[in-house]
Amino acid sequence: MRSLLRSREIDLPTGAEGEGADAWSVSRLAAKKNEILLDILAERGVLVFPGTEALLQRPRDFPAPSFAEPVEHAAVPPNDIKP
Repeated sequence: MRSLLRSREIDLPTGAEGEGADAWSVSRLAAKKNEILLDILAERGVLVFPGTEALLQRPRDFPAPSFAEPVEHAAVPPNDIKP
């Protein structure tokens, strides 16, 4: 949040967790942004793309290769995900 504000030449104090709703600070602005985002997600939900859904399903379908296992013997080939 601070980087975004600085890139727009906006200087606010850092602030602290739990400060009043009327405070002008990086902390309060970040908290308000999160509050608005969570409200939007609760109201509208999230659009899931088919390729992303397949990628998220992958860990349930295949065990993850161990770090000791050579890459050529990995449990899941890299091109195994289909959109």
